[in-house]
Amino acid sequence: MPDVAVPPTTQDSAREWANVRLAAIEQMLNADGLTIISPMQLGVEHRVKIAVEAREERRPSLVVILDTPGGIVEVVERIVRVLRYH
Repeated sequence: MPDVAVPPTTQDSAREWANVRLAAIEQMLNADGLTIISPMQLGVEHRVKIAVEAREERRPSLVVILDTPGGIVEVVERIVRVLRYH
């Protein structure tokens, strides 16, 4: 059976578009970028911590782009603590 290319999903296309824009922002500001597109629910703070700690070559600053409909304020406080620590 021949290999058939699977067309990108809307989510894949949106992610690619966002990654290109984020790379441009990082370059312009000489900063690492982190996008959080999620409700502020339990577990988000752990994913943010993992993403921040995974940065190998850290630039002097971190730009955070947050797109959320709201959620649990304690989760946001934990995210702020993670960002301030790192």
